[in-house]
Amino acid sequence: MLIATQNCCIYTLDAYTGDVLYSYSFLYESSSPRASPVVPSYPIYSFDSNYVLSGGRDGNLHVWDIKGNPVCKKKIDNHVLFVKWVYNRAAFVTTSNYLLIWQIPKDN
Repeated sequence: MLIATQNCCIYTLDAYTGDVLYSYSFLYESSSPRASPVVPSYPIYSFDSNYVLSGGRDGNLHVWDIKGNPVCKKKIDNHVLFVKWVYNRAAFVTTSNYLLIWQIPKDN
């Protein structure tokens, strides 16, 4: 299972033992030195369980492989409040003030 924390980490935990299997870390970009901690949007697995995707209020979209290696970080003009993989497709949706549909190139 995936767990998001306020300390800029997402963890994959073993659902039976609670052991940490993998971690996905990132730094939020803040325009204010006194900005409050920001919890990422709900992290999700890709439809094939090979990737983890999450966004946040700093406007960045993050993608990691399942072992925690960063694959992509993309700046969006607004908060990334929700992410959802399109079932059985190499695409996902993000929402903020805009609904964006992202298509992953077939050669990647």
